[in-house]
Amino acid sequence: MGLPTESYIMREEVDPDGQLMKTFVKIPSVIEASLPEEIGVEFLLRDINDSNKSPLHKLVNKIYYIILKMILENIKYESIFIFKLG
Repeated sequence: MGLPTESYIMREEVDPDGQLMKTFVKIPSVIEASLPEEIGVEFLLRDINDSNKSPLHKLVNKIYYIILKMILENIKYESIFIFKLG
């Protein structure tokens, strides 16, 4: 069983006036996954939803903290630079 999706292809046609027309045609498509892929996605979603126990959640929080710290340091140096200019 797959996940039905909407896919389109672009068709270019020349109308009788010589103008190029672009139309989109919907084609049937399905995204299918093998059993290991389905299990991997299930575990990933479980880790994201159960944020108290998730190592993934802890890693994302750590990355956010590092990025925030870097942004604050940049603001600090930029404000010192602007202060010295003025």
